[in-house]
Amino acid sequence: MRNGTKLLRTAGFIQILLGLAVILSTYFLIGSTSADSFSVPAEKALLLLTATYAGGAFQILAGIAGILLSKKKTLLTVIFGVLLFIPQLIVFLHAEGLPLIVGNIVLLIFPYLYLRGAYKNWKE
Repeated sequence: MRNGTKLLRTAGFIQILLGLAVILSTYFLIGSTSADSFSVPAEKALLLLTATYAGGAFQILAGIAGILLSKKKTLLTVIFGVLLFIPQLIVFLHAEGLPLIVGNIVLLIFPYLYLRGAYKNWKE
């Protein structure tokens, strides 16, 4: 068994759960508020909604790929790891206030673990 297999499987499973949480929470938050309560133009709101759903779907895709490819030496999981890590790092660098910083540190751990497991598998 490769060095990063267990780590990549675990991080892949967590990415699937996080992706599902993003999609479900977005769905329920949109359904619980009226469109009149937002001061965002409709085009921008649609763009944000599409980006949020796409991000959640990508997390699920990366998680499934991490689980299925955890025993193989592949660059795809490393690329997915980088694509998961960089956006979360950018969000962390722009976070203001202690609760957001702490929350983003916690959320930054999971893409890092995915990337580390994928890199270990690829290097071996």
